[in-house]
Parts: sequence; C-alpha cells; structure tokens
Amino acid sequence: AVGSKLGDLADLSGVVGDVGAIVGSSIRDVELALIANSGYWSPVELCYKYMYFLHSTVELPWVGAVALGTLFIRAMLSPLNVEQMRMAERMSVAK
Repeated sequence: AVGSKLGDLADLSGVVGDVGAIVGSSIRDVELALIANSGYWSPVELCYKYMYFLHSTVELPWVGAVALGTLFIRAMLSPLNVEQMRMAERMSVAK
C-alpha cells in the first residue's frame, strides 16, 4: 500500500513540475492581459497602451519606450509646471 502511494506521488511530481513551468512562464502574459483588457478606463490601462504604442510603433525596447514616453509627457506638461511655479511664487509674496 505504501509503495503504491509513493508511486502515485512520483507521478504527481511530473505534473506539478509541468504546471509550475507553465504558470511561471505565462504569469507575465496573464498580468499584461488583465491590465490591457480590463474592460474599463484606468490610468494603468492608459499608460500600458501608451507604452505599448511606443514599443511597437517606434520599435524601441521597453526601457527605451519608458524613457521616451516619460520625456514626452514631461515636455507636454512643462507649461503647466511653469504656471504652477509662478502661482506658488505669487502666493508666497501675497502672504
């Protein structure tokens, strides 16, 4: 009886190893699918689509897409940053 149980455990170890390999290799794909296809608008989904657009269209590696995307967004928001600094200076003078 004990020998048959040990044989069953040996059979399960192969299955568990296969499942572990599948889960380990596909967990990133599952996470990206959940983010990209969440079914509603979210800031995470918007950022993912923006970075994926840069990655696939400009054919940059992911690191390059993040760097270029960050620089572009900061350049687009710089007029708002300048205005905010002006308003903060006016508020400090007014006090």
